[in-house]
Amino acid sequence: MGATSTKDLATMLLSAKLRRLIAGRDSPDAALVLETTQTAWLEFRLSLETMVGREGCRIVFSRALALSKKDIAWLSALTVNADGLLAWSSEATKITNTEALEGCVALFEQLISLLNTFIGSSLTLRIIDGVWPGLRVEELAAATAKEIAE
Repeated sequence: MGATSTKDLATMLLSAKLRRLIAGRDSPDAALVLETTQTAWLEFRLSLETMVGREGCRIVFSRALALSKKDIAWLSALTVNADGLLAWSSEATKITNTEALEGCVALFEQLISLLNTFIGSSLTLRIIDGVWPGLRVEELAAATAKEIAE
């Protein structure tokens, strides 16, 4: 497989989580996409927290959300709470499943980019591999190397 962008990586990560949750359903609704994103967010926090602490996670996650809001307006319905978890208003569930997936992918794309910048690609890959052990590391390495080069 060729080089993968950070956006492609974020899409693969969330899609892998969603596939497990929507088995037998036609397609995920916005609420399920948000819940899946929350689950993945928590898994990232649990892995990252050992390195930077809960407050460090909250800061990085808040920055990822702030950067994502610039491109995806509905993300203003999301916040990062004091525990570093995502919270959303009822406005967030009024979007389509496609809008939800695009926004959540953008959020993880920013998170992965920030982690690459702050802790480096090697640690970012270890965190991702811990959260999604089924993805091939060489694909992750190609994505992070491409992001760092940009």
